[in-house]
Amino acid sequence: MSTYQICLRGHKITLFLVESYCLLLITYGCEALNFNSQIIHQLSVCWNNAYRRIFYYNSWESVKALQFYCGRLDFYHVYENLLFYEHCVNWTIWWFVRVFLCSNGRRNAVNSPVILIA
Repeated sequence: MSTYQICLRGHKITLFLVESYCLLLITYGCEALNFNSQIIHQLSVCWNNAYRRIFYYNSWESVKALQFYCGRLDFYHVYENLLFYEHCVNWTIWWFVRVFLCSNGRRNAVNSPVILIA
């Protein structure tokens, strides 16, 4: 095994640990809060700096290609995916509640608005 492969394996392990712990911390509560574009940009810079630190990039070097070749998403797409999955979960829950109410013969309750908190 070459030194390059050992170094690459070390970077992959570090990247996995950072994704497992740090990405969860910076995305915690994103679904519940309404972030403006400035906050999303700051979180994206934070996430890109993590890549720069792991792979020894300078602050002026872009990590987009690195994220692409590692098979990872940048923070903008991570954030959009979180919002999309939250939307899908809310509609799925709404649909199941609606089917449940129809199957129990509560037809008048189906037309009333249902408030779901996910």
